[in-house]
Amino acid sequence: MLTRVVVTNMWHWRILKMVKRPAAKARVKGHGKRFSKSLDAELSVLRVEREKERELLKENRSLKSHLMDTAEVVHDAGEFLVRLREAEEAAAAAHVLFKLEFGSYDFLFS
Repeated sequence: MLTRVVVTNMWHWRILKMVKRPAAKARVKGHGKRFSKSLDAELSVLRVEREKERELLKENRSLKSHLMDTAEVVHDAGEFLVRLREAEEAAAAAHVLFKLEFGSYDFLFS
């Protein structure tokens, strides 16, 4: 006889529902072995599904980590470009000042 069970989450409810139907058929027909095999098959399917979900979660964590690393590299590259632009502006300003002061670069090569 099946006893009443308090179900706290939807996953447990689905499992109980899956078990009750074959149990009822086995009771009516007297096929305990058939019920045992069908229950074993259903549990195997559930184990495979759970393992697939675990693998997907592991892959998801790995992808999140990779995304965080990529975001950090992109941020650092942006900071580098800002510094490069500032250095180019400083070099251009120095070039203008040098040209105003000395007129040309001829004296460097003579």
